[in-house]
Amino acid sequence: MKQIQEQFNGTEYFVELDISVEEWLALFDDPNIDSRYMTALLQFYYMPGHRGTCKSVAAKYGVQANSLNSLITWVGRKMQSMLDRFQVVSLNGGNVYWSIPNKRGRHTDDGFEWTLRDELCEALRIWLYRYLANCYAKLRQEVSFEDEVYKWQLITDCQGLEIAEVADRVRYENIVDTARDNSVIKSLLDKHKRRYRNVLTQLMDEGTPLNDRLRRFKADIAAMVGDDYSSKANDERTAAALLTCIRPSKYTFYKNSFYQKLCRYLGETPKSAGEKYEHYLRLIQSLSQQLHDDKSLQKICRNELGEYVGSDLLLAQDALWMLMECEPSWLGFMQQFINNDPYVFEEMKTSPFENEIALLKANRNLILTGAPGTGKTYMAKAIAEAMGTPREMRNFVQFHPSYDYTDFVEGLRPCQGEAGQVGFERRDGVFKAFCAEALSHDGPCVFIIDEINRGNISKIFGELFFSIDPGYRGEKGRVRTQYQNMVEDGDVFKEGFYVPDNVYIIGTMNDIDRSVDSMDFAMRRRFAWREVTAEESMQMLDGHADAEEAKARMQSLNRKIEQMPELGRQYQIGAAYFLKYEQYMDFEQLWDYHLKGLLFEYLRGERRADEKMEELHNAYCLKTDSTDVDD
Repeated sequence: MKQIQEQFNGTEYFVELDISVEEWLALFDDPNIDSRYMTALLQFYYMPGHRGTCKSVAAKYGVQANSLNSLITWVGRKMQSMLDRFQVVSLNGGNVYWSIPNKRGRHTDDGFEWTLRDELCEALRIWLYRYLANCYAKLRQEVSFEDEVYKWQLITDCQGLEIAEVADRVRYENIVDTARDNSVIKSLLDKHKRRYRNVLTQLMDEGTPLNDRLRRFKADIAAMVGDDYSSKANDERTAAALLTCIRPSKYTFYKNSFYQKLCRYLGETPKSAGEKYEHYLRLIQSLSQQLHDDKSLQKICRNELGEYVGSDLLLAQDALWMLMECEPSWLGFMQQFINNDPYVFEEMKTSPFENEIALLKANRNLILTGAPGTGKTYMAKAIAEAMGTPREMRNFVQFHPSYDYTDFVEGLRPCQGEAGQVGFERRDGVFKAFCAEALSHDGPCVFIIDEINRGNISKIFGELFFSIDPGYRGEKGRVRTQYQNMVEDGDVFKEGFYVPDNVYIIGTMNDIDRSVDSMDFAMRRRFAWREVTAEESMQMLDGHADAEEAKARMQSLNRKIEQMPELGRQYQIGAAYFLKYEQYMDFEQLWDYHLKGLLFEYLRGERRADEKMEELHNAYCLKTDSTDVDD
């Protein structure tokens, strides 16, 4: 057995190993490698760049870092034992197993970061296709094609038809966005039949690259439709349906949600609009081949679909529909990477924020308001996570009096030219850049604005007052910004800015903040409002030191605050302040260093302020007086 020593190049540790894709696949086929080991490998595989630390991977998937360490170590040891041709040792002579599945590792502030080997990643990708195909084959042994046969019926009926007749048939089926496509296609057939037929003929021209045909199709449809209808529906999904009905051996039906989930499943980065369908076809080809090679599945297909035109690509599309939409439980342990992974728009069934999620989804914009310390910022972040928002599509800003339109939307920023002279260029602000990024995602993108009322709302949002309205989301809410004439060609907002449908805005604010009046009526009516009470926030104390006494003191103090005419319920103090008790383990120090100063600000300028402060302190110390006794 050859001994191979780990190397260090000054920044990274690495080992040169010759392990083929086929050998990794042989390991996956070993009956001793159960779902725990595959899950651990896949958790690293799904990290950006197929790399991460045990700590970062564990944090993403809610598992123990030590468990990940043990599972990956087992994989390395198992592969070394199975091949029996090398032994990897560290620089000091000890056995090394992590360097077998990983091509390199390096020290980071977050721990030791590893990157999976390319051959292992390719093997995992092949295994993912095989797993999907096997699940579908087993499902079709128990579930008939009865509900899905209409797709094969459609492509069969369309064979030999003139292209405009195909379009007329397609508009009635749910393979396109019938709510919008039906009326658009009918209008085109009625008013522009000859021109529409030419557009469809160009779409079928195999001498032109597919992406070019799709872009031209969308542009031509938009030119014919004008302002009468929304042309957005006549996009890649519609074009895919037309192509499939004419050439079912080369194309298949398409839906963005399938594409997005397939990309997540394979660890692929989704393409931008206009390039998705071509990418989808490439990805689905491998699944199509797997299904074609399954003799038992093909026998089932012949028995149930024998009278219809066959299409392996359509069978692959059907597999995605059944496994990722209709029967996800058939994916077994892999379902976590499709339906419960942070990258999917599926709220957690046990989420304590179901009401807030429903409110946000219905209104697109939500303000969390309430007394100080009630955990509004924490709740905003938790809602975004519970909605399944990808980490990279959660953004957080905090408004302040100096924040303006340039920071938020767009503006001129200084830049240095080639000759060293200083000039200015237009740059997107944080919100506009976020919206541009959101256009390439089928899940929620959450933008959190902390202390939203501390900024000058009109100055920051400008003309966005219109486009953030839930009734004007998407392209129908397109507005020309103050710097629209400077937007470059190729920019997604070249024709005007709009807020995508999948962008959700959560703002937080304190009821008692003196800047609350800056939230004018135009802004208020564009947001749903949810008050977070001090009473609700008490659950934050559960599990912390002296929680019951902290709750008793908090309730007593807040009851006294509510009784004071100078204050009232909106001035009550949330549990976040009482969490600071663990810094001192002394309730009197908590009062002196955190609560006393806040309450003094509440009462600043009031008559008998010192006397009132003493009453509040007595309530905090659980000393009762006559005003605390119920009538």
